[in-house]
Amino acid sequence: MRITLRALSGVCLLFFVSEKAAYSQPQAGNAQPAANPAPAEAGRAGGAPVEICLAPASVQMAAGKSDDAVQAVRETFVTFLTGPNLKVTPLTSRLASQAREEARQGHCRYVLFVTLTYKKKTGGGLFTRAASDAAGSAVWHIPGGGSAGSAAARSAATSVASTALRGVSSNVKAKDVMMLEYRLEAADRTAPVLAKSEKSKASSDGEDLLTPLVEHAAGAIANTVTHK
Repeated sequence: MRITLRALSGVCLLFFVSEKAAYSQPQAGNAQPAANPAPAEAGRAGGAPVEICLAPASVQMAAGKSDDAVQAVRETFVTFLTGPNLKVTPLTSRLASQAREEARQGHCRYVLFVTLTYKKKTGGGLFTRAASDAAGSAVWHIPGGGSAGSAAARSAATSVASTALRGVSSNVKAKDVMMLEYRLEAADRTAPVLAKSEKSKASSDGEDLLTPLVEHAAGAIANTVTHK
């Protein structure tokens, strides 16, 4: 009888310890899910780059092929606006309304519209007056093919769109003027986030006016979208 009571006590003790251990374990139904990082934290930890959809450029050329100008604008912008925090997706729709819809369907955060105008220098003609009246325009001269940024960046852009750029630059003569207008829109608003007009005057024949204009514009665009 003593042995039986001792064995029974051991069994009860074992049952009590097992029940306590099971109670201390978290239940599957009550387990708390791991917290996901907030969107802002995910972005700081290396989130997806800001995507800009680039509509086909509208060009007005006094000389040269318009197709070359459209391609040169596209490739040069893609080169300057591609990096760890930026991504450019060229669009195919030429109408502004359709480009906006194409960008919306592609889930782009921004849409970029560009107009390039190249005219021969006429000495105070219509083009000069229009450029000086443009809101937010910046007029600057780049002697000897200089630019607002580094020579390495200009070289990279030139190598990507070299054929199209050569076609555009080959028609440039000293004192010719090229103007670049750009309008950056956010997908969730109607007013432009950034709208500017800049122009450059050639100091020599065959000068590449487009690359420094795009570089200058791309710097302003990058600064705008990465500091939102």
